[in-house]
Amino acid sequence: MKEIKIFALHNEKDVLDKVTNSSFIKKINLNNLELSKKYKDNSLAENRFFIYLSNNMSLLYDYNYIGICSASWNSKYKTNEENSDTVRLEKISELACKFKKSFIYVPALVEDWYDESISNHVGMEVYIDELLKRNKFKKTGVSFYSNNFICKKSILIEFLRWWRKEFNYFFEKYKYEYEYDSEECPNYKSHVNCSYFYERLTISYFANKNYNIFNLDPKKIFLNNDSKKNEYHEKNRDKMISKFNKKLKFF
Repeated sequence: MKEIKIFALHNEKDVLDKVTNSSFIKKINLNNLELSKKYKDNSLAENRFFIYLSNNMSLLYDYNYIGICSASWNSKYKTNEENSDTVRLEKISELACKFKKSFIYVPALVEDWYDESISNHVGMEVYIDELLKRNKFKKTGVSFYSNNFICKKSILIEFLRWWRKEFNYFFEKYKYEYEYDSEECPNYKSHVNCSYFYERLTISYFANKNYNIFNLDPKKIFLNNDSKKNEYHEKNRDKMISKFNKKLKFF
């Protein structure tokens, strides 16, 4: 079984072409997905890939970890800057051997996801509250934006099964017509307005699960696990030797 597969998503070929070619990265043009006509509209943004993947989960079975990532990852999170808080997309495979199965790895954390959502999308609380009530979810919990995350395959499969059920419910009820104002949202794009709510399916789900959500910051300590582990063992070794020498005095 292979360690990791990253699906790099976008609807523009020029953006996809900028992604480094790698065996662990699969570039996905959202406009070319084999979907029912009612899901083809770009208003659904990357949610179209969740629909596609939920119908084709056999694509996941050869990998331990799966990443759902925007093809604009490096520019979106400014990974070229010296003090960037996010690992470059093409470097993620080097970290996969250090990943932990109960962790969700993301480029950007969000803590007050509910309050920020209704602040950036005035009126969205009507739909979010309906989602929370349906699932007995809380408004609190750490999560992440932009449907960018990497996790254990089993976690993704469980999520996709839940996501598809909830998406079907809300899409059949509201389609593309959501009555809220997103003009306060950073980098607001009017043509994908409905996708902002569908993204809240992902955000609320992981905010209400007991997974550790970890920021893929190159400065974080987990990148140096081996050196810390060795340091720990060296200290323990010194203690054991000292303890052994003290016992020798009794002979």
